[in-house]
Amino acid sequence: MTAAPLRVFVSTGEASGELLACDLIGAMRACGVAIDADGIGGERLESAGVRLSERTAGWASMGPLDAIGKIPKLLAAGTRTALSLRSHPRDLIVLIDFGAFNLRLARMIRAFGSATPILYYFPPGAWFDDPKRAKAVAQHCEPLTAFEHQRDFYQSLGLPIGYCGHPLVSTIAPRAPRPPAPPDGGTRRGCSKR
Repeated sequence: MTAAPLRVFVSTGEASGELLACDLIGAMRACGVAIDADGIGGERLESAGVRLSERTAGWASMGPLDAIGKIPKLLAAGTRTALSLRSHPRDLIVLIDFGAFNLRLARMIRAFGSATPILYYFPPGAWFDDPKRAKAVAQHCEPLTAFEHQRDFYQSLGLPIGYCGHPLVSTIAPRAPRPPAPPDGGTRRGCSKR
């Protein structure tokens, strides 16, 4: 008897998140896991075999003024998604980056009573340490980061976090070692101003 596929919901918000989601789903399938995936994303995610319930085209914004006009649309999409996930539970929910939307979505999912595990892959705030945001992520999700400094930050707050290393590292060929610095440290002496 064949096992039922793992029902996974994925939420991305921009191209980099979609790339990571496709990589993650591909890796899961390569391990022999049958995946039935749906979620929020764009063409790349759809071409990876994910059925889209919401399309993210036009969701990204540049600056606060641009973002303000998108808030009603994003709140409506988050509410529809959280209600759907409550009515039709999945085995796993994976949120990828896009903290302005996905952290709110995680709060809504929990507020509507879902107990489905939520993995926050590439949690928000990787480039700045924000204890409030880190605590919110850890409260609603299981965070999994690709960055050592983010792992160390969460751990310094006593928060759980998984660390996996960056998945794109294996796609970049190692570069040749650099030659040693010159004895003078690379400064040239004796140059005159012109």
